[in-house]
Amino acid sequence: MKLGNRNRTDNLQPPEKGKGVRNRTQNRPTSETNGVRTKQNGLASDQNVLYKNIKVKLLLVSEERIMKRLMTICLVVIFAANSIAATDFFASTNELGYQGTIWNITDNTGPWTTSTPRNANLFTAMNTPYMDPGYEGNYNELLSSWWEHSPSNQNDSFLQLAEEVTTPSVISASASWDETKTIFTVRVSGANAPYPWSRMWQPDNGVAWGVTFTEYSYSFEATFSQAAAIDEYGWLANTVLPDTIIGTFTGEFVVTYDIEKNPITDGDTYGFNINFSKEWFTTDGGSYGEITPASYFAVVPEPATMVLLGLGGLFLRKRR
Repeated sequence: MKLGNRNRTDNLQPPEKGKGVRNRTQNRPTSETNGVRTKQNGLASDQNVLYKNIKVKLLLVSEERIMKRLMTICLVVIFAANSIAATDFFASTNELGYQGTIWNITDNTGPWTTSTPRNANLFTAMNTPYMDPGYEGNYNELLSSWWEHSPSNQNDSFLQLAEEVTTPSVISASASWDETKTIFTVRVSGANAPYPWSRMWQPDNGVAWGVTFTEYSYSFEATFSQAAAIDEYGWLANTVLPDTIIGTFTGEFVVTYDIEKNPITDGDTYGFNINFSKEWFTTDGGSYGEITPASYFAVVPEPATMVLLGLGGLFLRKRR
């Protein structure tokens, strides 16, 4: 009978105790066994060291890549998203001179040009507490500096848009620093800002009676020689006076009160286009005395922006 593999295996006799495969290794000369083990241990040790070096290098490369990517993301978010923009801001300056034109829409007469550049003040605060206690709230003020000059608030070229504590006429308001933090821009638009805080020169009447600004918008851009930084109030602000300021104030108004402060129901409607510049500003206040230039432009950065700025700082420290 022909035996298969199984029968051959079954007929094999088990090795005697102590004489198996393991015993053959154990029966080798001691020097040979130690030599093999030493080589094996040395090889294993070299492999471990190599593995650890590679692991450390990979970790360092990975950390470097992560930090670089993180920094890139921070920079993209900070600078690509229109730099630092906010609806919480503060824009104030008395370094403005202005001139422009006004025309009568109802009678289709004009335009008339303001006779001479006059000084003006901008004081706009949105969702930002004022530094002096008792003056918290929103402010929307753009007006002639009549208290700094001999001309009154009823004469040639006078303008005044002023809302304090609350700003019901404001439709939109925003401000921003550019990516270099040296150019500040503020934009405000609104409608139906009434007397007694609204006045505007009517050239054909020769006076500045009470009006309602039915629609208006103003924008200003201030440039600085140094970048803005976080100040003591936690705002991104500039502590130096601006090198230049330019701006515009446009819209329409309707006359609602006469010079005696009596209401008018059929007042004319006017249009206006006023330009502003620091170049037209004068420190000569006449009887008021010398005018001290003063400006403050700031935004309140959002928490996410502050976090990204902090991560950028950590990256720079890590690189050092």
